[in-house]
Amino acid sequence: MALILVLLCKGRPSQGQLMPQSRQERYRLMTGACASLDIPCLLTGHHADDQAETFLLRLARGSGIDGLQGMRSLVPFVAGGMHGRILRPLLSLHKADLTEVCRSAGLPWAEDPTNANTAYARNKMRAGCC
Repeated sequence: MALILVLLCKGRPSQGQLMPQSRQERYRLMTGACASLDIPCLLTGHHADDQAETFLLRLARGSGIDGLQGMRSLVPFVAGGMHGRILRPLLSLHKADLTEVCRSAGLPWAEDPTNANTAYARNKMRAGCC
């Protein structure tokens, strides 16, 4: 059984590190929802293209060996006293392949509108603006 929730963030991150603050808040909301619903695993839609972008961004920022490992497929979390896991089961699949699977199966998906904003380094890299 799949459960789809819409979680709303109240307020905006302070100026400066908007993307990291937003990511931290998203995970806080999602893991908190998991804890309140007694759901031990949170699955994300991160894919191989996300992983490659993460590696390249960290490389460009001079990250060390640990940072260049990219996103982990399993990350433990504690929220509301519950120990759970964030799982990224799609890291070996490319976005185009996932999109085609959804399209073929008639499944909807969501695109984050902030991904089109080239004010952010990841989006500049996607657009070839670096």
